[in-house]
Amino acid sequence: GGGPLLLAIPIQLEATALALNHVHWLELDTAGATGTPVLNPWIHRFGKGNENIFSNPLFTADQNNWMLFDISGNVQIAEVGFLQGAQNPQILQSSPSSTDSAFWQDRVTYLMRHEYECAILDYRGCYCSVVA
Repeated sequence: GGGPLLLAIPIQLEATALALNHVHWLELDTAGATGTPVLNPWIHRFGKGNENIFSNPLFTADQNNWMLFDISGNVQIAEVGFLQGAQNPQILQSSPSSTDSAFWQDRVTYLMRHEYECAILDYRGCYCSVVA
């Protein structure tokens, strides 16, 4: 039950995750012998177009670990707070100096600022599998 779910995996597990999300029947291997195929309980649990499978190239510590998140909204997992409510980045162009460096150096200088903080509210909407 539950859902929708988000599956976060290293890129090395992407092919396995895509197959699990689309294969109707699974053949379970029991003690080295191919078992009877069973109906896949995970079919389309991560979206019919794989939209809830997140292959993260930064998951490099162990290429077999994966994470599962309940994104139904029933459990608030994390919260993002923005300084003074500014959810969009602030982009400022520097004022032209008296020497007009933008003209003779073909250069424009920008300042970008985006201030926010994140906090974990509840871990119960997350599951992490650390595969030995």
